[in-house]
Amino acid sequence: MYMNKTRIIVGLVVLVVIAIIIFLLLSPTKSPNNSSSTVASSTPTLGGSLYEGVSQNPAQNMPETNPLSSENINPFQKAPKNPFE
Repeated sequence: MYMNKTRIIVGLVVLVVIAIIIFLLLSPTKSPNNSSSTVASSTPTLGGSLYEGVSQNPAQNMPETNPLSSENINPFQKAPKNPFE
């Protein structure tokens, strides 16, 4: 008897979840109005002004931090060559 009640409850929960999913999939989506987008683009907003103020590549002016990519890492590169080799 206990198993029948749990099966009924689980079945009802599954049906409710399926009904919600079907409702969300079949409900009409709202399309944005063209008039509101033209108003938003003509007036400056805080987000728009911040976005324009940020450079496109913030890492462009960063200093070189990799010590292995430097040309001066090996002190013996500038030493004179051994003439007997």
